[in-house]
Amino acid sequence: MSKRTGSTKTRIRVSAGRSRQVIVVSLVLTMIAAAGAFAQWTGIGSLHRRQDTEKSGQVTTQSFAPGSPSKEYVYAGGRLVATEEPAGTPAPPPAPGGLVATAGNAQVLLIWDVAPGATGYNVKRSTTNGGPYSTIAPGVTGTSYNNNTGLTNGTTYYYVVSGSNTAGEGPNSSQVSATPTSGPTPPPAPTGLAATPGNAQVSLTWNAASGATSYNVKRATTNGGPYSTIAPGVTGTSYNNNTGLTNGITYYYVVSASNSAGESANSTQVSATPTSGGGGAPTLSNMSPATAIQGASFTLTINGSNLAGATSVNFSPPDDVTITNINSTAVQVTCAVSIGATAATGGRLLTVTTASGGTSTNVLVFAINSSSPAPAVSSISPAKKAQGTTFTLTISGTNLSQTTSVNFSPSTGITVSNIVANSTQVTATISISANAGTGVRQVSVTTPAGTSNTKSFTVN
Repeated sequence: MSKRTGSTKTRIRVSAGRSRQVIVVSLVLTMIAAAGAFAQWTGIGSLHRRQDTEKSGQVTTQSFAPGSPSKEYVYAGGRLVATEEPAGTPAPPPAPGGLVATAGNAQVLLIWDVAPGATGYNVKRSTTNGGPYSTIAPGVTGTSYNNNTGLTNGTTYYYVVSGSNTAGEGPNSSQVSATPTSGPTPPPAPTGLAATPGNAQVSLTWNAASGATSYNVKRATTNGGPYSTIAPGVTGTSYNNNTGLTNGITYYYVVSASNSAGESANSTQVSATPTSGGGGAPTLSNMSPATAIQGASFTLTINGSNLAGATSVNFSPPDDVTITNINSTAVQVTCAVSIGATAATGGRLLTVTTASGGTSTNVLVFAINSSSPAPAVSSISPAKKAQGTTFTLTISGTNLSQTTSVNFSPSTGITVSNIVANSTQVTATISISANAGTGVRQVSVTTPAGTSNTKSFTVN
């Protein structure tokens, strides 16, 4: 084998992608004579690259020896042939951005942004904030994943996502968390549906259904239905059907309950036949409350029979008593009552009037009492206790009999229960949490007449 070294200047054409360039190189060739002659080079002298305009530069550090990660030239048939330069080594993709987790019923939906260069994604999960994470879905090809297995409602899960390609796996995304919860379910069917006929009307009452936000009243003239909804979205547990009825015809009713998750099954059917007799005059059995002080405003509830279609609630004498917002069923009337601050004290006679039965045959007695003076506190015992203790607090003073609350300010870490009061003393069970703030708190009591002065209590 013979070897010849020399320098030659050769014009070659090199293809790179879709562009073609003419390159003029000065090669130091080592000619090796063998069965087939070929050339190797050990370096490049000057480089001239011409596209639209010719540019020159000196290459001093690149080596184009065989095996280098660059162009490979082979001398064949008296000319230089250039092969395409190998592509650069690919890199793993960056961390995906925009990861969002949305919780559902025993599932979490994940959505993220595309990571440039990624051909797949790895979804990872942990029950510990910050990991470590387990890969629950490798090689996801899209940018979303619904994790609907292995989750428990009420448990918080932490997620990250990484991108991958032929070069490997990229870094994890920022962590997100979500706590799946069970969604609402439709309420059960109402129970206790009762129908009371009147004059061209029927009053319906029923028991509240757990989780219901409204009720749908349905009616038919055929036993067993089909039913038509005559009152959708009723928010209470009663309804007076006083339109569209004919005396002497039997009507059949059911009620269903609804919430955001849907509608329940129908209740058990009831029936009623309105008559011109209307069931007779209203009769009163009791009311609540039966007393109030001057200046009070409250809701009055009157129980009895034949109360459907109540048109008025009457106080006698009526002076300084205002009645509004009357609602009635066959067995109950409610209304808003306001008593003037200077209303005469003592008993008032109360009656109810309905459209079909007239005024009630009996009366109830309602008492208006004098406004109580504001409460006053003279002492408290004990006046200090340690964190984490439960004890009975005794408050002494005047006008305490109608105490509705015992107040601590600030109230954080203190629970009050079991309030018992007479005119001169209030007792209450006090619980101080183990981490309640130490220092002085102000104690007062509240009655319908107002809030008392304060006394100091210290938490040690």
